[in-house]
Amino acid sequence: MSYTLEKNKIWKTERYLFLGIICFALFGLYFFNAFFPFLSLGLGIFIIWHYYQLYLLSAMILSGKKIKPPTWGIWAILLQRLDHLQQRWQQYRKSKRRIYTCFQQTMRIFPDALLIIDEHWHIIWHNPALEKLLGLHWNNKDKYLPDLIPHPVLKEYIDKHHFETPLILESPTDHSHILSLQFSPFFNNSLHLLLIIRDITSTYRLDQTRKDFIANVSHELKTPLTVLHGFLEPMQQAVDEIPPHWLDTITLMYQQTQRMNDIVHDLLLLSSLEATQISPPHLLDMPQLLQACIAEAQLLADTKQHPIHTSIDNNLYLQAEKKALRYLILNLLYNAIKHTLPGCDIYIHWYYKNGQAYLDVKDTGEGIAACHISRLTERFYRVENSRSRDKGGTGLGLAIVKHILLQYQAQLHISSQIGRGSTFSCEFPGSMVQQRREFLSMTHQ
Repeated sequence: MSYTLEKNKIWKTERYLFLGIICFALFGLYFFNAFFPFLSLGLGIFIIWHYYQLYLLSAMILSGKKIKPPTWGIWAILLQRLDHLQQRWQQYRKSKRRIYTCFQQTMRIFPDALLIIDEHWHIIWHNPALEKLLGLHWNNKDKYLPDLIPHPVLKEYIDKHHFETPLILESPTDHSHILSLQFSPFFNNSLHLLLIIRDITSTYRLDQTRKDFIANVSHELKTPLTVLHGFLEPMQQAVDEIPPHWLDTITLMYQQTQRMNDIVHDLLLLSSLEATQISPPHLLDMPQLLQACIAEAQLLADTKQHPIHTSIDNNLYLQAEKKALRYLILNLLYNAIKHTLPGCDIYIHWYYKNGQAYLDVKDTGEGIAACHISRLTERFYRVENSRSRDKGGTGLGLAIVKHILLQYQAQLHISSQIGRGSTFSCEFPGSMVQQRREFLSMTHQ
């Protein structure tokens, strides 16, 4: 509303000016019989005045200095508005300058190296921490990243283009230091990446100490537990020779040593998966392996009367290591059997979708609350109710399954509803998948 009133006021002033010029011309006509000369003179003065205001406007824009505008007319409003915008722009520039200065100071003391990389893997920008972590000179812009960090693992990591997990490698300048390289998209620009390089030497060594400790303790416990279990087994079976008041105690000791043996076995397996890579993959007949695992699990399922329904794509093979995949399948099957009531169904689905292979193991058991799902793959984590120690197990199975899948850049998805059961879905990347007809054509060639 104020804008409309102001606009009307401006053009009202301009109309008065034109009316004054016409009156001036009529004055010349009446007294001097010279209408057009007086009209030309009035218009000339009007044009010169506007030209002068244009001069003031250009001087104000080019010099950036504040100029006192006229007190009336359209130029008064224009120059006042321009002066206001100029002041706002200067405030904006000062604010951005302060933010940029703060950003520079923050990046200067930031302990991690930050790099912005373009689509050709050239460095656009980096902070000074790059020199400290990698011993490189500050001015490394437009340099090719693999040339600055000449590590074969980095080149392979870049070629695979799987940035979900950080890359861990030794520092090229100091092999006693361990670096973590994490790539992530730079804002919404998919052509640029933000690389964060951290020195994780202390954390890495602490984690290695933990792994070594678990592996050593598990290895040292294995022999005495095996001996103890070996003595308890015949005692537990010799029912007639054992006093009745000792029988329950011996049975409980036998069960607990068996459980400890299982825990030690899984701990050693988990430590092995963390310390070394899985054996080189080969083409695996997944339908055949699934049928063998289902037959093995059926022995346990028959005692509890669990119907197992299968839907298997017999043409879908996988590039993987058989022993690791067998453990993964059996673990998911045993979990489904243990946590499903007798008479309830279990479903196995092996299929191909959207360029990837999926293995779904679905039970119709009691289900898992949503608050527990994100932690199911943690070591020794147990749901408090039915998935407790009285069901058996070591609490390490899903942690091992997760590590096996990570070795293949695969993922585990868990969905569940209370009272309706759970689904454990393994998603294998397309690089691991091969159709049977492709395999047969390769063998015939």
